[in-house]
Amino acid sequence: MSDRAEDVLRVLLPWRRVAGDGGDRAADWPVQLAAIRERIAAQAPIEFVLPAFPCKSPNPDKVAGHLPDEGERVALRNLDAWAGQITRIHPPGARIVVCSDGHVFTDVIGVPDAVVTAYNAALREMITAEGLSHVSTFGLDSLWETEAFATKRDRLDRDWAPTREEVRHAVLTEPQTARMLQGMTRFMVGDTAEWSGSKSQLQRAAKRRAYELLRLSRAWGDLLAHVKPEAVRLSIHPQAPGSEKFGIRLIDAADGAWATPWHSVLVYRRDGRPALVPHREARRRFQPVVARGRISHYVEPLTI
Repeated sequence: MSDRAEDVLRVLLPWRRVAGDGGDRAADWPVQLAAIRERIAAQAPIEFVLPAFPCKSPNPDKVAGHLPDEGERVALRNLDAWAGQITRIHPPGARIVVCSDGHVFTDVIGVPDAVVTAYNAALREMITAEGLSHVSTFGLDSLWETEAFATKRDRLDRDWAPTREEVRHAVLTEPQTARMLQGMTRFMVGDTAEWSGSKSQLQRAAKRRAYELLRLSRAWGDLLAHVKPEAVRLSIHPQAPGSEKFGIRLIDAADGAWATPWHSVLVYRRDGRPALVPHREARRRFQPVVARGRISHYVEPLTI
């Protein structure tokens, strides 16, 4: 049983995102191994939860539109392929639940609920159209179904979110949390399409929003742990070995940095490899591919 659990985790190891050193062995992730072993012992499917795919960035210099495109398609295919590999190791099966957090963050990121709803609906359509049988979605729309999104956010904040003081303390005492805040601040700056103030004012405003993003992210993660207590928890953020979550890369970035399909566009290199780049860079260097009347992705030209 132990060996099979390690074999399951080895499927994800090549895609890991690690904070600090180590993490290249299955044994470095005891929390995940324990959860996997429980499912193997029960001869039950292994469920992974991944808070991700919130909505597209509102900045057109980063993305080509507000609906899922080739970037999301490739990322979802990767998730389905990983779960398929795990199913061959563990016949009861594996599934990855994409826990879209867009409706959790709308007040912070400045994207209307209607835009998030359209993104989520298109994401589900993509999963169905691609036949991705190992991937499903879950979001704030799956909870407290009769309530408005604003009311749901209030409930999430009231019942699950840490206080702002608790988050500040975590940033000061937990290096991993401090790194996450820095990353979120960077994305808040990058997602700001228009700004009339100074760069320092933008940085301060972005940091305030990042604190709130971090606070609500913790609330969403804790709620998911409550709703799906037996699931293996994944994250798009780097995680240290021994953490409750396992960090993963969905697609490689062109420059090796962290990137996601909802903050980038996808480019196919000449050799067919996909990579993520900011839309402003793709417009300058690559050729657009249009599908259904909108840009799907870019390709590297054969000659420069």
